[in-house]
Amino acid sequence: MRALVNKVLEMCEEITSLVGACSRCGRCCKLPFLLPEDKARICKYLGISISHLEEKYLSERNSSCPFFENNRCKIYPVRPTVCRIYPFMLLPHGLFLMDIHRCTLARKIYENFLQKKEKKEKHAIVKIPLIKLEGFYVEIKGLQQKVI
Repeated sequence: MRALVNKVLEMCEEITSLVGACSRCGRCCKLPFLLPEDKARICKYLGISISHLEEKYLSERNSSCPFFENNRCKIYPVRPTVCRIYPFMLLPHGLFLMDIHRCTLARKIYENFLQKKEKKEKHAIVKIPLIKLEGFYVEIKGLQQKVI
């Protein structure tokens, strides 16, 4: 199961980087949910202990991310998993494309993701079948290779 999750995370992260439509508005930079491996990676990068991370950065539960300053992520190379795959969200009941109406990147992925013959959703969140994600991933990788 973990191998499947890792593959989905890898595809989502690569799709978002290849589409490259992020406007860096910061609207998505809310206090992220951190997996244990995210905490370990951030602590190593910052040279701090997990208890220090939790006390200094994660104890206040306001809506903004403590690592987002001046429209930049201070820990971008080691950003949390949820940030790496945004605007995708992997939940136990499926993969979703989030914030279609608010996020330039999500909108661009959504517009390119659906075939023209398909009905476009009016919702801000769309469930993405994994087979469809794989097809889009293969297509966008092919386009990247043609550019190189």
